Amino acid sequence: MGPAKKFLAKANKSIKDFREKAKKPREPITTKASMFSIFSWAFYDLGNTIFSVLIVSFYFSLWVVSDDVGGTDSDYGYANAISMALVFLVFVAATIVTLSLRWHCFSAESILSLT
Repeated sequence: MGPAKKFLAKANKSIKDFREKAKKPREPITTKASMFSIFSWAFYDLGNTIFSVLIVSFYFSLWVVSDDVGGTDSDYGYANAISMALVFLVFVAATIVTLSLRWHCFSAESILSLT
C-alpha cells in the first residue's frame, strides 16, 4: 500500500470516527445566565460600542485637524470621510454576518474564529 493510500485510509477513518462522535448526545448545559447578567452585558456592549463610534467619528477627525498637528479644512474632510466610512463598514459587516448566518453560508464557529 502506497503512502497516498495509507493517508486516505487514515483520513477516512478519522472522518468516520468524527461522525460517530458527533452522533453521540452531548452533555446538557446546566448553568443558565440570569436576566441581570444578560442585561448587564447588553448595556456594557451598547456603551462600549457607542463610545468607540464616538471616538472614531468625532474625536479622530478633530484630532487630525487640531492646531498642534497643522491640519487644514480638507484634512478635516478626509478624516471625517474616513471615520464615517469606518462606521458604515461596521454596519455593513454586521449585516453581512447576520445574513450569512441566516442563509447558513458559514457556521457560527467559523465567524467567531475570525473575530
